[in-house]
Amino acid sequence: MQTSAIRRIVLVGLDGATWDIIDPMIKQGLLPNFQKIIQQGVRGDLRSLKLTTSPRVWTSIATGKTEEKHGIYNFRNNIGDLKTKRIWNIFAEAGERVSIFYWYLTWPPQKDVNGFMVPGFLARDSQTVPKELSFLKEIELSEKMRFQESGKTSGLPFYLRSGYRALRNGVKFSTMIRVLKYLVCRLLKKNDELESFYQLQLIKLHLFGDVFNYILKNNPTELSMILFPQPDQLGHKFWAFMEADEYEKRTGSHISNKLRTKYGNVIYNLYKEFDKIVGEIDSKLSNDDVLIIVSDHGFGLVEKSYASLKIKGNQFLRILQLDKIADAMAVGINFIIKINDNNSSINIQEVSKTIADIQTTDDNETLFKVTHTQNEIILELKNIFSMFLDDANSFLKKNLKIGEQIIPAKELLVNRSDITGEHRDIGVLIMKGRHISKNKTINKASVLDVVPTILYLKKMPVARDMDGTILKETFDPEFVKGHPDKYIETYESDPRRYYDQKADYSMTEELEARLKDLGYLD
Repeated sequence: MQTSAIRRIVLVGLDGATWDIIDPMIKQGLLPNFQKIIQQGVRGDLRSLKLTTSPRVWTSIATGKTEEKHGIYNFRNNIGDLKTKRIWNIFAEAGERVSIFYWYLTWPPQKDVNGFMVPGFLARDSQTVPKELSFLKEIELSEKMRFQESGKTSGLPFYLRSGYRALRNGVKFSTMIRVLKYLVCRLLKKNDELESFYQLQLIKLHLFGDVFNYILKNNPTELSMILFPQPDQLGHKFWAFMEADEYEKRTGSHISNKLRTKYGNVIYNLYKEFDKIVGEIDSKLSNDDVLIIVSDHGFGLVEKSYASLKIKGNQFLRILQLDKIADAMAVGINFIIKINDNNSSINIQEVSKTIADIQTTDDNETLFKVTHTQNEIILELKNIFSMFLDDANSFLKKNLKIGEQIIPAKELLVNRSDITGEHRDIGVLIMKGRHISKNKTINKASVLDVVPTILYLKKMPVARDMDGTILKETFDPEFVKGHPDKYIETYESDPRRYYDQKADYSMTEELEARLKDLGYLD
């Protein structure tokens, strides 16, 4: 297969990154590396999918296909549900080496991967390729999961061994000092839950960023991809402290001056850390390389129509008698019920009508706006949920009529006022490097366009069964003029060849608890 003069492509994913933070900080001179990269390349809005669940969108970014084709809808999906190849499979089959860090659905890592693979935050053990990098996952795993894997909890010898391996693989002394400070504070119980969560996210950001940069410099591959989940994970919990007055106005909740002072700059500080990491990545690249930075969606303060009440997913499925044949999860103001593929006999329209008819017994007010696709039911909470906290607590004392059943509202709904930031439809696209236009803004790009554009850059055929298009407006006109489109029907064969078909990939209690804490599951 013909290759181009492009030496390598580096794709950096920032989950939930938004221009609403980046642009004002650039104007204030706080993100010099982002500013330089944008001036030397292309920027644009990146339109997400209709439903912005992170595994769904990041898999579309990695395949150029919609969820109906790739098979990944939510956090309950696992690698066994994947129906298509991802971009690194296509590169590897063309003889190119790859480095894949922290992407969704990369556990267990491919044993025969031609390069490096470090699974994302839903990994169930510390497997990596090569094994030398397993310290990254060992440090990240909770005490419970680590004990289940090794039979030992984390004492001083564990951290000494991990620290030695970390330094040998490019982790900076400054990052190790962060780890040491975190461990001391945890031992002395000096930090509250929010502070500990924040510091742990910064540690993971730098651990993975350091090793990724080390490999870029010392063992580069033709395709390098890293996904940072921190903008999304911190955004859910800390956004209200940044926009405290507006949050109080929208929700009726009170944020003390102490919390405003302590956590008001968390999001801004996070973007400053990303600016350093992105600048370091850019410094490792030559004029023959291409850097692409994307986010799967934007982010912002919870909307007025969204309050602290959320659906108890598993309980809701049991009430509807769907718990054996469907999965459910919350996405912003939406709640999604996905009917399993082998239950096509379920009448989606009838179930949707039953849900749409759910109402309070005292005033017959319905709760949901309901739409559906072939195998999904999408619920949007109506304005009844844009209430102050006292009103929300009062609502939980009501009864609901669901079909012929009368159910206390508190059995179906829960108060989750700790989720203060939510997804927005528009993410971020930045491109810089060989054949990329300079200081240009583009419009109408989609998350589905990333893979076709990468393939075009490498003079590799774009598959006709991909749903995205080539973003030709990002390239120099001369490159486009001398670079005709090439297509094949599909790259697909059986994607199951990349993982153990006999393994159990189902959700564990530990992973479910982590996802609930982040507000991804109810």
